[in-house]
Amino acid sequence: MTTAGGYLRAARDTLTDPAHWTKEAYARDRRGAAVASNSPEAVCWCAYGALERLGTGEIVDAREYLRVAADDLFKSPPAGVNDHIGHAAVLRMYDRAIELAEAQS
Repeated sequence: MTTAGGYLRAARDTLTDPAHWTKEAYARDRRGAAVASNSPEAVCWCAYGALERLGTGEIVDAREYLRVAADDLFKSPPAGVNDHIGHAAVLRMYDRAIELAEAQS
């Protein structure tokens, strides 16, 4: 079983390259059309979409750490960080969420 920290690390790794990150959709295909996070056509994801592609119920704790990190750092929900603050902020938010998750394990 993967821990919340493991899910957060895997999702962050996906988003490290800005080409694999998107705004205003959970995921997009190579043409830029919105697709489901777990779609085989998906090539880029938002902050939440990168987590959702990894599983469903298993990511609940990871989403909560992401929410707390976004609030701590930016006083915003993760979607607001993703869509309005930008890629660097998303990676920073993930770094903080990983710190929080690892402090609890």
